[in-house]
Amino acid sequence: MPEAPPAGATSWEEQWRPYLPGSPILRASHPESLSAKQKEAVEHLEHDWQRDYQRLAETWKRVGDLLGELPLTVKKGDVKVTACGIAWVPFWIIPGGVPVPAYRT
Repeated sequence: MPEAPPAGATSWEEQWRPYLPGSPILRASHPESLSAKQKEAVEHLEHDWQRDYQRLAETWKRVGDLLGELPLTVKKGDVKVTACGIAWVPFWIIPGGVPVPAYRT
């Protein structure tokens, strides 16, 4: 039987939420512990990051808008299957909705 995650463990979705677009900025230290010069540097870095983020988002949005559908017609004779496989990884969902491997490593 697999070990249960530690008490107070968060779900998979909650663990990844900070990395999703629109998530708040995470700081390693509290802003009140920084000097005025460090606070100014952090604000400057955050401003630069927001500017770069917006620029990249706009650039890739334009690229995405240029993409379109390209219908392809394929003949049965043009398709050659060279490999086929299947994989199965068992897991249990324990109370709290946390997936736990159902195998030993």
